[in-house]
Amino acid sequence: MTHGSLFSGIGGFELGAQYAGIETLWSCEIEKFQRNIVKKHFPKTEIYEDIRKTTGLRYVDIISGGFPCQDISISGKGKGIKGERSGLWSEMFRIIREIRPKYVIIENSPMLLVRGFERVLCDLSQIGYDAEWQCISNSSFGFPHRRERVYICAYPDENRRTKIQVFSNF
Repeated sequence: MTHGSLFSGIGGFELGAQYAGIETLWSCEIEKFQRNIVKKHFPKTEIYEDIRKTTGLRYVDIISGGFPCQDISISGKGKGIKGERSGLWSEMFRIIREIRPKYVIIENSPMLLVRGFERVLCDLSQIGYDAEWQCISNSSFGFPHRRERVYICAYPDENRRTKIQVFSNF
């Protein structure tokens, strides 16, 4: 399997893919400092800068990303998924629609469930994807603090018959 990462940050999803034996073919991150970290730790990965200008990406089996949550988060101004930053979901969706991977993994603030979740699900549904989701605390991964995030795993409807429950271990 192969992986592509959007809104890569310092490469958390890349690291998870590496641990699972999955090669990350490309990453996209607008912040230079974070891009340099990804470049250092994943030198074979193609790195793109601005998702709004990124086109023609190679096919990957998995696309992951945590589109910006500033407009969605409880500490934000509450503009939701239509806000300037969180509105970048539309760019992530554009790439998912173009590539049509076997799996999509999305991470975001749990406030997405009330500030744009229906848009994410409807967009994915329009292109034939089903989804499962769950809020998971960092403490579930052994961290000493509680910070919940919503994780969404989506896959084409034709995989529904053979799907494995994604969140069965949590």
